[in-house]
Amino acid sequence: ELDAMQQTLAEKKNAIQKMVDLGRLTRNKDVAGHAYAVEKLLQHVISLRSSALGGKLADWQADIHDASEHMKNVVHVVDTQLIQATKTRREEFSRRLHAFSQGADAKRPTGDHAKPKPLATPKPFLQEEGLSAHEGSCLALLQIIFLLREARAPRSAVQRC
Repeated sequence: ELDAMQQTLAEKKNAIQKMVDLGRLTRNKDVAGHAYAVEKLLQHVISLRSSALGGKLADWQADIHDASEHMKNVVHVVDTQLIQATKTRREEFSRRLHAFSQGADAKRPTGDHAKPKPLATPKPFLQEEGLSAHEGSCLALLQIIFLLREARAPRSAVQRC
């Protein structure tokens, strides 16, 4: 039973440290208190092992039972805090994701403006943009872009060029 208790406490200690390191738990008095309680229980389990050699079996069993009950309470509190921290983190993520999604939805046009414009032919488009003087060069670039697209060149690489 002492081995199982020591293993459980070591796992909880590691879980608390991991959650603090990842920023899911803040370093406040409660977390420090729970971490201290887990560490103290670990030390108590180690001392129970050493006291087994010199004491009475009934006293030793009672000490183990008391330590086990105390460990269950501490582990329950730590588990509750870890679950709450995870739940809070997920809610915060959902809230941020929802806000981001709403922002993207708000930017989408609605009604008549929602329909995309049909693609214009190159010459009228160049005239609208005031590039008629560079029509030959732009048409050559367009042809090269189409060739790259047919060759399945990555869009990001084409844009960098």
